[in-house]
Amino acid sequence: VRTTVGRGFSCKENELVDYQSAFDNAVESAKILCEHARPHGVTVLAENLEFKNRCYMLCTPVELKRMIDRVNRENFGILLDVGHLKVAGNRLKFHDNLLEELLGDYIKELHVNSNDGKTDTHDSLDSLDDCSVEIIKAFRVPTVLELRPVEIDMILDNIAMFEDKVGDHVRV
Repeated sequence: VRTTVGRGFSCKENELVDYQSAFDNAVESAKILCEHARPHGVTVLAENLEFKNRCYMLCTPVELKRMIDRVNRENFGILLDVGHLKVAGNRLKFHDNLLEELLGDYIKELHVNSNDGKTDTHDSLDSLDDCSVEIIKAFRVPTVLELRPVEIDMILDNIAMFEDKVGDHVRV
């Protein structure tokens, strides 16, 4: 698999490939991973990104749905990072109102943290906005709290805040 996945892709700034070639490469790589994972009962997940610059992909619900459609494998889904979604939505000026309609059945896991909508800082959940809470409630899938810095008291406080804001939910 190592010799096939991502083949021909360069991360050197002066050798960047065009968006469509990079997207096609990601699709073909995901298909290969899915084929290798299928006999083991493993689902391959693509995580949405926050959009730091034009080299980022898989930042919008429409783009994630396009990836799902192109990969077209039963063992392929989305790991939705709520913090990334907030930053990408602000930077790219989109709203998440199509999220559930486009991706509902494909979201298999959530990563949850809070941020200011400008940078994915993995902040404590005490500043988790209502929109993020509604997204979390919409998807009853395994959820990981992604926080920095991490100290045991902070983790315990954030678990309690999560349960208070979201209620009964699937946790990992």
